[in-house]
Amino acid sequence: MPSFSFAGLREEILRNWAAMKVLPQFMPALDRTALRLVADKARYLSLEKRTTVPALVTMVIAERESGADPRKSLAQGDRWDRVSAHVPKGRGPFRSWEDAAVDALAIDGLDKVGRDNWTIERALYQLEKYNGFGYRRYGLPSAYIWASTTIYQGGKFIADGKFSRSVRDTQLGVAALMTRIVHADSALALPSEPINPREAA
Repeated sequence: MPSFSFAGLREEILRNWAAMKVLPQFMPALDRTALRLVADKARYLSLEKRTTVPALVTMVIAERESGADPRKSLAQGDRWDRVSAHVPKGRGPFRSWEDAAVDALAIDGLDKVGRDNWTIERALYQLEKYNGFGYRRYGLPSAYIWASTTIYQGGKFIADGKFSRSVRDTQLGVAALMTRIVHADSALALPSEPINPREAA
């Protein structure tokens, strides 16, 4: 599988983020979810202090992986007090949700990005890396990132390593959810990089 670097994907991410529109039928669910996550933001801000990964990023991972259930791991939604059965397998057991989250964020190096390097574009890249670049093998935007928006074109991994082009992802995509979390609490926002006119052409 090819190696996908942030430098190589940055322009595409910038274009997609700028062009993205949230599909209106998802707005009620997105706003309900955003308010629920913001109400629990202390947990994610504590994790941010420990790992430097922004609360906005871990909020959407938690929602996507486990419905933000504190009994379940950020890594794959398995119980953190047991050895994980889904990819990544064999993690844990851990002493707490936060210990499991620290482990999960280290797997793909989210904890190594650096506090001052996080932008919305870097977050979208790291979130795709976290979930896997498998959609790129099919020439499709990641459902994990772009579901609930105009960027999403269909297709979904229905199980670990099992892709269906005919299935549409009805889970909330992380890009759309981030916009609604920031709408609910602007203090959680990440900076965005400006598009260079040559990149938009």
